[in-house]
Amino acid sequence: MAVKTPHIALTLRGNSVKKAMRVENRIIPFKPHWGINRHNSSLLASTEEDSLQLVVYVAKTKNGVVLVSCSEEPQRELVLVQEYETGSGAKKWPGFRVNFGDEVCRLSRASTCGGSGCETWTLVSAPLGWAENIASQFQNVRDVESQSISYNPGVILEKLPDPFEKEGREIAEAVTRLLGGSADKAYQILEREYNAGYGRASRQAALIRAIPGSEDDPVAVKLVHATTASTLNNLLQQALAYLEKGIKSNDPLVEDDEADGLMAAAMRKAGLI
Repeated sequence: MAVKTPHIALTLRGNSVKKAMRVENRIIPFKPHWGINRHNSSLLASTEEDSLQLVVYVAKTKNGVVLVSCSEEPQRELVLVQEYETGSGAKKWPGFRVNFGDEVCRLSRASTCGGSGCETWTLVSAPLGWAENIASQFQNVRDVESQSISYNPGVILEKLPDPFEKEGREIAEAVTRLLGGSADKAYQILEREYNAGYGRASRQAALIRAIPGSEDDPVAVKLVHATTASTLNNLLQQALAYLEKGIKSNDPLVEDDEADGLMAAAMRKAGLI
């Protein structure tokens, strides 16, 4: 009987770790920002459902990788690692590479070549805490050289000061209130500005446009008038963490015929076979 190991599904890109993965037509698609001429098809994995839960079983079959949602406590991480070298318009920002060690099991891979910039996406099974460990070491800072990061269990993940945690929670609640009580919309707006690559002033102007009344709100004003880029990033990060909690209140593989059948069914639905 195959051993089933529950994994928490994560997406790792530079210094960002997001819960879950993008699913389209029951597949985990390869949709890079940089580069052209893909080396292989867009299929990284298939699912039995139209959406993917946060915790999944992983099945490696003769046709590929299948993900099956479950409700168990995760024992490992399933990480979609998005490595990249930046293209036109972002050449001064560092590229992101990962040195995969023996602690991970690589399941599938897709990459680009040619064009401006390039990307390689790899689906891996890794120990708990692996993605955050990699992300915490990457410096996503303009004019810093590209980096190739290795898993380092000795790295202590930095915890933001308590004042940022408190202010982040207050800001998340204020933005949600200003947007008519929509936590999902608040998350989308704050995440967009957190991931934006342009300057602090431009990001703050965008926040003011997107959040009516934020320039005058006594709590939100901390965000839209943050005095440094570092402070703005910290506040956004904590606000996102608070919103996310509110919105989404051995051998890691499964080898069996049932999972193989799920893979074939999902590929047929996606028009791949």
